Amino acid sequence: MIVKLIKAGALETLRLFKVGTLTIEDLVDADRHGRLEQVADNIRLQRSLADAIEGWLPQSAPAKQSRRRYATSWKRFQAVGHATKQLPASATIYHLGRIDYHKMRHHWGTSGSDWNKARAMLSSFLTTYLGHLHHPFRLQVMGRVPTARENKGRMPQETPEDFWRVVMSAPKHAQASYVAMAVLGV
Repeated sequence: MIVKLIKAGALETLRLFKVGTLTIEDLVDADRHGRLEQVADNIRLQRSLADAIEGWLPQSAPAKQSRRRYATSWKRFQAVGHATKQLPASATIYHLGRIDYHKMRHHWGTSGSDWNKARAMLSSFLTTYLGHLHHPFRLQVMGRVPTARENKGRMPQETPEDFWRVVMSAPKHAQASYVAMAVLGV
């Protein structure tokens, strides 16, 4: 079995075996049931969701504002999850696969953009925690989380004449930059 794990590159399972989290009996049982390579994933999914996310938040993104946004999304996710009785206080990461995200979205109470930011937080967390974007559990969870419709935002009401009036009122040396920004969509 050790050779199978080495050939499969299941380093996390080997680490867990080395430190004693997994016994040889656990590995034999998993091998008999054809799930030897998923043993480490199953153990990782039993970790406390709150502990895992709160441990991830401080290094979740390079930008401070993004980390703050993820923290805000996590607080809202917890609040709505508890309010809808879908996220118990003792929830594990595995619980993310059992949530009715449509019901949660219905009770979210804020904009579609806010929901989509929470969705992005969840996606980023699972990608980091599970090691890659295409992990089966991440794909299963994210496949169940709906994308909310976002408002288009305020459309400018200015006319081309208004634009040219602004350009002509700017200093001569800056007029070309206004036109370039308009052409480039800045």
